[in-house]
Amino acid sequence: MVVRSNNNPFLNDSEISLFKRDFIHLFIPRMALEATSSRADPFPMSLLRQFVSGPSLDGEYYTNWLDLWGPSQPYQAATPSSLNQTTYDLDWILSHGNSFSLYMFHGGISWGYQSGADWGTALTPMTTSYDYGAPLDEKTIKKHLPKATVLPSVPKTAPMVSLPAMNLVASGQLFDMLPSPTTKAQPINMEALGQNTGLVLYRTTIASDAQGNLVPEDYPRDRILVYVNGKRTGIFDAIYPLPKNLTLSLRKGDTLDPLVENLGRVNYDSRIPDQRKGIVGTITVDQHTLTYWSMYSLPLDQPPTMKSSNAKSDSPVFYFRGL
Repeated sequence: MVVRSNNNPFLNDSEISLFKRDFIHLFIPRMALEATSSRADPFPMSLLRQFVSGPSLDGEYYTNWLDLWGPSQPYQAATPSSLNQTTYDLDWILSHGNSFSLYMFHGGISWGYQSGADWGTALTPMTTSYDYGAPLDEKTIKKHLPKATVLPSVPKTAPMVSLPAMNLVASGQLFDMLPSPTTKAQPINMEALGQNTGLVLYRTTIASDAQGNLVPEDYPRDRILVYVNGKRTGIFDAIYPLPKNLTLSLRKGDTLDPLVENLGRVNYDSRIPDQRKGIVGTITVDQHTLTYWSMYSLPLDQPPTMKSSNAKSDSPVFYFRGL
């Protein structure tokens, strides 16, 4: 986008294509300062000067990348090599009279069920820790501290808090603590239930004998634990290449409970418009559509009220610290 203010243009070839389906967006020569030491002039300054004459800002210089769940995902941390590259890049930016914003300068955390996700060829949920291998571990990148700044000595690292051993006691089953349901002929997604995060339990009573593959209409959003009469019989998972269907043998009167967990919404790129969670569409067994569902919203944003101490089942169980 180009914005004119105070008689000077502000140029930003924004990442708007990452947030919508139309990738044929206004073309502006790429101005993002993606540094690499393999080129003598890593930034096309001569090209940039055709559009603006003022200082440039790298508004999103990535110090590293996010951490994702899964054994194949490397832990992202600042290393001597990555810090040397960052220092080189920042040297170049500052020596040309430009500015930068590090993403991220220091890390943070996503609480509860509020972490996000990425998507390459499949859903890859982000870990709760959210720091992009940030360089700030209370030391910063010393070379680029303002020259007039005088900092006190770095204090000694505080010791880790010593925690006593904890006795975790099974205090109740999730299925014994269900709220009032929403009932519909067909399942509706989490957002339609007025829910953002957590889990949704979908429950139906089988009207007639059915045997065959249980199939969600599109794909798992994101992890589906399947229970029949309270016994776990299978799982669908958007992360792992598990079978896309599950063979069931159901009898009239059986209770079918798909429990769906939201593992995190993709937070950039073209998949943003399709971040509904829960069941989207129908559920079929042997190509027969199951109807008349009770849906229980389970955001789990508050500690549950215990209604049972029986924890001997396949149902998810809450544990609390015992005395």
